[in-house]
Amino acid sequence: MALGNQASKHLEESNVKTLAIHLLRTEEGVVGQWDEGHSCTPRSDEGDRNAVGDRACSVIDMNGTAPARPDLHDPVRSGLRPHRAALDMVRLGRQGLLLHPCDCFHKAYSLRLLVMVAHSPPPLATSSSSPTLNMMTPEGPPTAWSVEESAGACQSRGVSQSKWLFFLKTFGAALVVIYICVPFIIRLFPAILGKVVYLNMVKFPFFVDLKNPGELLNHTANFYLTSEEGVNIGVWHTVPASRGEEARGKDRRWFEDSLADDNPIIIYLHGNGGTRAMDHRVQLMKVLSKAGFHVLALDYRGFADSTGEPSEAGVTQDSVFLYEWVKARSHGNPVCLWGHSLGTGIATNAARKLQEKGNPADAVILEAPYTNIRDAGAYHPFGKIYHIYPGFEYFFLDTFALSNQVFPNDENVKKMTSPLMILHAEDDNVVPVSMGKELHEIAINSRHPRDVILILYPAMLGYKHKFIYKDPKLPEKLWAFLNNI
Repeated sequence: MALGNQASKHLEESNVKTLAIHLLRTEEGVVGQWDEGHSCTPRSDEGDRNAVGDRACSVIDMNGTAPARPDLHDPVRSGLRPHRAALDMVRLGRQGLLLHPCDCFHKAYSLRLLVMVAHSPPPLATSSSSPTLNMMTPEGPPTAWSVEESAGACQSRGVSQSKWLFFLKTFGAALVVIYICVPFIIRLFPAILGKVVYLNMVKFPFFVDLKNPGELLNHTANFYLTSEEGVNIGVWHTVPASRGEEARGKDRRWFEDSLADDNPIIIYLHGNGGTRAMDHRVQLMKVLSKAGFHVLALDYRGFADSTGEPSEAGVTQDSVFLYEWVKARSHGNPVCLWGHSLGTGIATNAARKLQEKGNPADAVILEAPYTNIRDAGAYHPFGKIYHIYPGFEYFFLDTFALSNQVFPNDENVKKMTSPLMILHAEDDNVVPVSMGKELHEIAINSRHPRDVILILYPAMLGYKHKFIYKDPKLPEKLWAFLNNI
């Protein structure tokens, strides 16, 4: 039977068998063939030896059938129509390349083609139990492979590959199921979306003692305030660097009294996830302290070491309470609300509430602000995953209202009378810069333009969503803004 017919037959069968081509030379120029039990039957046809030249060959069906041996020096002329991969491997053999059998696993056609090539005349072991092919590798001395070892190695690799393939298929199927189910779960249980908004369960960085801020920030004190019954919020107070030496070893009372000096005060309202000890937050506090500002950074209820559970009304109340507490001790020094990311919505909520109480904030700074939480959700990296999902707005965006999460910056800036500064990086990959520009337009169309400042940072600076503190001129810009209020 010709090799081409053998290949076709193997391909058509549901249980694909293994076809192997062995290019070898025996000590006496004799070609052997092996059956399933690996018994060796020598063939010493002189015509065959002459036809092949200095290399003898045998085409072997590993299931026991030994077809007629063709002339592989010219397989087409001899009437042989082997699989193309087999011809390619024969050519490799002629070029003196040695391939390990398992490396010649041609999976695309479900046909295994095993090629072994010899360069010198190593002997062929004729043991009836396990014949050995002595192969000369290009890099070194001859290497002995037994047919039994080669078949076992390939079978072992095949089993391993099958297990990995099964695992990948199962894992992929699980991801698809999760992807499909998540929107339904969120719609049925809107409170889950609230957890995603705040991410307060992510208390990063780990292993930081929030009661001892001196490990991260100099001249900083930690204390707690009760914003309402049953809710205690953790706060860090960093004094201006100019008072750093004076602050060494001082108690909370000294820090509280220091708010009455002549330095402006910034209340920092951070974004979702993590604690007040996150690096980019700490770095901003360092910049502001060095610039001569008092900085008070709080963790809203449910965040870090603060008690309670977060909600839009709750985190807004925490911020309003801290502002009023600081303002009562500032002796007329300006107190500014600085919100970042999610904190921008908290800052404008607090400013609007303070205004309604007749005590508007002295100034508001929004870093990487959004128009409202619904719009922010559409552009958030998590939201982008589901943009192609049918009913994306219904399952996700409309559910924000069901979970009582609005944070309407766009509506708040229409009503606010406090001076406003907006900082936004053009390469922000979480909140698009277009939202910052839109808020600026809303603000200047609802008040005197002198009270609104927009500062955009080119993408080439790489400030993205949380690195605006790296702007070397940031302190200068802040002082220019606050000096005009």
